[in-house]
Amino acid sequence: MITIYLFIIIFFTSFGRSNNNQQKRTFSDISFVKETLKVGINSELDTIIFINKSFVFDFTRPAITDSLAKEVLYEYYRKRGYLIQEELIGNENDNLLCIRYNKIFQFQRRDNYSNLAIISYWISPPNSSGHCFQPSKAIVFKTDNGFEISNQEFIPTNYAIDSVSVIENNPTIYGYDYDCNEQNVIRDIRITLKK
Repeated sequence: MITIYLFIIIFFTSFGRSNNNQQKRTFSDISFVKETLKVGINSELDTIIFINKSFVFDFTRPAITDSLAKEVLYEYYRKRGYLIQEELIGNENDNLLCIRYNKIFQFQRRDNYSNLAIISYWISPPNSSGHCFQPSKAIVFKTDNGFEISNQEFIPTNYAIDSVSVIENNPTIYGYDYDCNEQNVIRDIRITLKK
């Protein structure tokens, strides 16, 4: 009989302890659950963009380097009356827009880079900056007449590029749609480029 009473006392004592432990929640537990739920809401955008310029996508022509992409970008926009951020001296006219190169995304297969790349760059008033100001994107590629810039703004500026790849001989972009004001990834994106 004593063993039954001891068993009942131990049972209720241990049940009471585990119940108390479950009620102790910290702020970090709540934020972890909140972040987990945000990730579950995301969807994926899988789409094809048809490029309005004819290009030959191959790995036999000269590859586009970072410095060459920058040079082609600046030459393209200089002809259209834009300023180049790196060439600014001081009190420039704020009514004019300037270009600032950001980076290149090169398509690669094995150890070879292709003749097609995506460049990101800022179009803004001189010497401007901002927290939610995202770069524009354009396609640069090799033609028989040299390198060309095409399809400026072919994706919205809020689409951030993580990486590029070649899938079934088609240039493919991986990234995400980002809401900077809310600091939240809305959805993942995969964009295939075709001509």
